[in-house]
Amino acid sequence: MKIIVFIILLALLISCVVADNTTSNEMESIRSGTYGIRKGVAVGGGSKYSDIITYDPNDKNHILVNSNSASNLRSILKDTINVDKVIFLNPNLEINLTNEIELPDGSISIVEGITLASKRDGMTNSGAKIIIDSYPQNVNAVFSITEERVRISGINFRGPYETQGPDGNGQYGILTSGVDSFRVDNCEIHDWFVAVGLANGSGSNVEIHNNYIHDNITDWGYGVLLGSNANAKIYGNKFFHNRHDIAGSGVGTCSYEAYDNLVLAGGTSHNFDMHGAFERENNTDENAGYYINIHHNEFKEIRLNRNIVIRAKPTIGCYVEYNKFAAPNEEDAIIQYNFYGNLYIGDNELSGRWKQK
Repeated sequence: MKIIVFIILLALLISCVVADNTTSNEMESIRSGTYGIRKGVAVGGGSKYSDIITYDPNDKNHILVNSNSASNLRSILKDTINVDKVIFLNPNLEINLTNEIELPDGSISIVEGITLASKRDGMTNSGAKIIIDSYPQNVNAVFSITEERVRISGINFRGPYETQGPDGNGQYGILTSGVDSFRVDNCEIHDWFVAVGLANGSGSNVEIHNNYIHDNITDWGYGVLLGSNANAKIYGNKFFHNRHDIAGSGVGTCSYEAYDNLVLAGGTSHNFDMHGAFERENNTDENAGYYINIHHNEFKEIRLNRNIVIRAKPTIGCYVEYNKFAAPNEEDAIIQYNFYGNLYIGDNELSGRWKQK
């Protein structure tokens, strides 16, 4: 009987050792393969991006624009009422909207289901250019999106601030309000107060992905800004020389998931943040948004004021894991202040070394 018990215990011990070794090997494989940006991501869009839009003359839903007339572009985007149309801009176009966005007409709108696109392939085509040279003080956005299922793809948007200009009124290149489905992909967006703004409950199917967003340093200097109750997925982007690459207002259910983004060195402040609601509403609300998930990003920036700044206590939580940081330690990469709690820091690579919590 003792021999049988011994054999059983020995068998269990061997199986446990094998299981432990297998688990250890699998975990090492997961660590080496899944920290930082994952394989197959076309960071910043361009040549490796798989969803580049090209003009198809045989597709009745494609409308080709060969004119650099700003008023013509406004008319097409306003009057095209059939959903699922693609307004395709010749990649050689440069359309200056400076005069077009003066009042009384102001911001340009895009109707439901329309895709505004050009071909940005990172090789022979950099996408049609949409630019402004100055910003009317009474217009807060060049493109104002208030209808569902709009997509903007493959465009080069240049704002008026190639060098740091005067403080403004929080003006935007692209601004949504109250939409649940919206995409900006494979674009280059630069020289704005705010490149892309998501406001007033913009939500469940909002995606900002595979763009190159850079040189937004004037005034607020935001790459992507999420307003009250906004929610978005922000992924596959390349960020460079912004004041903040991603910023959240912290008000209401403001939330975001940021993953597979590359943040290059050269920003003028911290990279990703969530404000405290009290900063916006002048009250004692200790929340900093609702839910933040920051994973599989690479931060090349080493700054004294950190890569990730959470400026109060998220309602559900802020999760930071599987990222690569150039910073030498966790304290130099991530900080929370004002109100504390609900910040969960998992495994991240710091300055070439694993940091396991």
